[in-house]
Amino acid sequence: MGETVIATLRNPEHLPHILVVDDQADNRELLEIVLKHDGYFVTSAEGGLAALASIRDLPPDLVLVDLMMPGMNGYEVATAITGDVANEHIVVILFSALNSRDVKTRATQAGARECFEKPMSSKELCARLSTHLPH
Repeated sequence: MGETVIATLRNPEHLPHILVVDDQADNRELLEIVLKHDGYFVTSAEGGLAALASIRDLPPDLVLVDLMMPGMNGYEVATAITGDVANEHIVVILFSALNSRDVKTRATQAGARECFEKPMSSKELCARLSTHLPH
């Protein structure tokens, strides 16, 4: 089964738009709930290819990408997004259960602005994201 883009609705209120990329449906749903509650317009994709298609259709302000995914991992997704001049306005943030200097260094090399460690409280997540987005 191919990757699908989830919730590709337009943003009628022009809220800051976050694209959540995670292969785990439960993680996507939880992040959507938290981020929508904090006032963001949220779309999601179940993997890297779906994320890239979603970005072409409805460019987000920020992409929150899980590091460990089948197919394209988070580093590859970040590299694909930031390597395209059409996406220069998009902030990419990776999130991972792995926490090491190597992970953070590789994330930066791939073009990610930051690499968040998970799990993270919803309050901390929203506070940290707000430093990268108008709200």
